[in-house]
Amino acid sequence: MLRPGVRRFAAFGLGLGVILILVAYVGPSSVHSALRDANAAFVLLAVASYAAFFLIRGVRWHLLLRAQAPDTTVADATNLTAMGWLVSTFVPMKAGDVTRSAVVAYRSKRNVASIIGTVAVERALDVVALAAASTVGLAGLALAAHRISPEAARGVAVAWLLPPLGLAAFIYFARSLARRPSTNVLVRYARLFLRAAEELREHPRQIPVLVALSLAATACQVAVFTFLFLALAPYAPLGVIAAGVPLFLLSFIVSVTPGNLGTYEAAFAAIYFALLGWDPQALLAMAVAVHLLTITTVTILGGVGFVLDRLARVEAKPAPAPPAVEMKA
Repeated sequence: MLRPGVRRFAAFGLGLGVILILVAYVGPSSVHSALRDANAAFVLLAVASYAAFFLIRGVRWHLLLRAQAPDTTVADATNLTAMGWLVSTFVPMKAGDVTRSAVVAYRSKRNVASIIGTVAVERALDVVALAAASTVGLAGLALAAHRISPEAARGVAVAWLLPPLGLAAFIYFARSLARRPSTNVLVRYARLFLRAAEELREHPRQIPVLVALSLAATACQVAVFTFLFLALAPYAPLGVIAAGVPLFLLSFIVSVTPGNLGTYEAAFAAIYFALLGWDPQALLAMAVAVHLLTITTVTILGGVGFVLDRLARVEAKPAPAPPAVEMKA
């Protein structure tokens, strides 16, 4: 069994190797041309959508943390969410979720396990929202059926079922694993998820709000990749591009390389080849360019979140007491 540090290094090497192979295959000049000719207005819209995405997720996490870390503000949750996304961009296996949970646990003097439980609920809500977005996308593709082949339409119809089936399977296995007397990481995660879900069930009025926020966050994420696609190909059909994004986002569920290197590009090219029938090499060049743009955006927004979080910590520190003055007789 490899140590965690070795696994992370190996995953980084694997992801870097895949991206280098892809760049060599499509040609560095193709990627450079795509970035050079990108529409700046669409790129700025994508950045704004990403910022809104982090804000909405911050509001949602703040609500989930009320019972565990009531002192965590919306600003804290938003900044830490952006920071966590930044960490996950460069470290595999959703390391950013562990990082932000550890920070909240340290500040609130709570057990980190209880905080990770709220993140597990976040992930479940993400799957629900992704299933809804996939359904809307499927309906949009059905309206534009003349644009895609019948085989692609059937493939999309099957693909949209994956999120709800995955959520049902996750809940089933979580309940099964939670009964086992084990210290395995998966077993502990299952227990934390069920404990957090049970606490959420005790406050049913929050559930509609959390679902609405999850749908809004997913809509912002869809907007990010739609705008980036249009930045590189303004002539692309808007409805088909937006409908394909939720299916592309499914590849993010399995994060084995930093920033989903390799899986990101492969999913992007495969989905839009099926929907648009464009040249796979051109789609791979676009995928690499889009990935570079998202990494840059997350790095900037995550850095801003870190700076704002540090400034808030400095302002929150109590001022030192003035030195005592000795009274002379």
